[in-house]
Amino acid sequence: MKDQKKDIKMQEPREFNEKDKAILLALEPVVDGVATMFGGGCEVVLHSLEDLEHSLVKIANGHVTGRKEGASLTDHAVEMFKNASSSKNGRIETYYTKTSDGTLMRSVTVPIRNEEGETLGFLCINLDLTVPLIDLLRTFGLPPRVNVSTEHFVSDVQQLIDSAISDAIAKVGKDKGTPNSDKNKSIVFALYGKGIFNIKSAVDIVAQHIGASRYTVYNYIREARVKVTTE
Repeated sequence: MKDQKKDIKMQEPREFNEKDKAILLALEPVVDGVATMFGGGCEVVLHSLEDLEHSLVKIANGHVTGRKEGASLTDHAVEMFKNASSSKNGRIETYYTKTSDGTLMRSVTVPIRNEEGETLGFLCINLDLTVPLIDLLRTFGLPPRVNVSTEHFVSDVQQLIDSAISDAIAKVGKDKGTPNSDKNKSIVFALYGKGIFNIKSAVDIVAQHIGASRYTVYNYIREARVKVTTE
């Protein structure tokens, strides 16, 4: 009986189309974002597989490995590319490695794929484990003067809107200079400033919370929009 399995062909480098390039371009801010989060001992690299000899298209904290944009793939990344197929089930690899100067790193490599499941590149994060603990603490510790804002981590849109309304009501309630007759308007203005009305169901939920009609809420939104554009 013949084997019905299809052979998995090794993906070859090719010229990327505009959609492929857009996917990689959209990930460039992620490189800076992750590096900013974890500090100078965290190198973040974006590789494009369009040109293996100059695959490194974006890097943050390149001092960790001494690389710059335009560098080639590492031997590990070349092996990952060799094993890449057209499967959409990309595997995220975490491993430990050493640089040529002996720096120990914990690394993760994330394959980046297009709609067809083809591997376009890799997002690589390399954390220098030799960074002194005090430096890591400085990265994650609070600066002497910083405003800590409350962020609501919710599980659905209803919770998001409810928490935003509660915050707006509390804020307006603390303002003793706001007449009772203007409090609903001030609440809607505050919610408009937070972008809550970009959510479809927000108007109905807000109207119910503050005891006003949808028509009234829409009027307040129009006033808030005019106020923003004229300031």
